[in-house]
Amino acid sequence: MYSFVSFATWGAIDGLLPRITGNELSEGAIGPHFWLAFVGGSVYVISISAAGILQGASWVAGESFIISVDAAKPMWL
Repeated sequence: MYSFVSFATWGAIDGLLPRITGNELSEGAIGPHFWLAFVGGSVYVISISAAGILQGASWVAGESFIISVDAAKPMWL
């Protein structure tokens, strides 16, 4: 959800700012910003998905909730 909101917000800023100020934004700045946001969002989604899979697997194995949370703790960084 966070990635979608941030992409929509920056897309709106990139689209509206030139119309408001009359100055075009540099493509040299927009391109790297997009790719850095995309890579960061992808890393976030992959790590949280892996943490969810670990938690689900520990629940299926019959372990307690706290043990499943501890198993996913490295993914939170």
